[in-house]
Amino acid sequence: ELLDEERQLPVEKAVAIVLAALPALAHVHAQGAVYRRVQPSSVLVLEDGSAMLSEFGLPASADYAAPEAVRGETLAATADIYALGCTFFESVAGRPPFLAGSEAELLEHHLHSEPPALERLNPEVSPQLAAVIARCLRKAPGERWQSTAELAAALEAAWAETTQTRAARRSGRSPSRPGSQPRSPPLAARPGGTPASRPNAPLAARPALSGGPGAR
Repeated sequence: ELLDEERQLPVEKAVAIVLAALPALAHVHAQGAVYRRVQPSSVLVLEDGSAMLSEFGLPASADYAAPEAVRGETLAATADIYALGCTFFESVAGRPPFLAGSEAELLEHHLHSEPPALERLNPEVSPQLAAVIARCLRKAPGERWQSTAELAAALEAAWAETTQTRAARRSGRSPSRPGSQPRSPPLAARPGGTPASRPNAPLAARPALSGGPGAR
């Protein structure tokens, strides 16, 4: 499993995987459904480098439970965006947003705590990318990205700015100087469903939140 092998993905790879998985999640939301299983083990990375969501699997574990899921409220697409933010956070930080000694304590963190600064856990994460992930993890659903399309546009812009700034630093130029072309993550997306070819691996798996409100 990719995260078990690498634990902390290179930032470019994590961005590419999230961007590739977003259309599959958008397909679920377009049917008026909530996926409810967004976690590393549900994002399948295929041999051709694309990504998709598994049709099967347990409900997301407590590491990825949106606050409204913890409270037992009706879920919307923004609950999946929160869970994807947790997954994205973990893929670049090497740990979930919240650590706790028990499931009850972990759920309390989702309700009331702010995650640690991502840049401190991984200096390779730019402020622009950290801001995109942080908005995924807002406590109030209305303060998060409201759709996968909105998240994808913000992430692509943040990644473009990040790569432009990196290129400028390497060449000694100002980031705003023309001629610095951002490099986009090289993954194509596929709609959700059963993989057409054997996946390289799920990103990672954690114990399911058994009987918890996130599994509603």
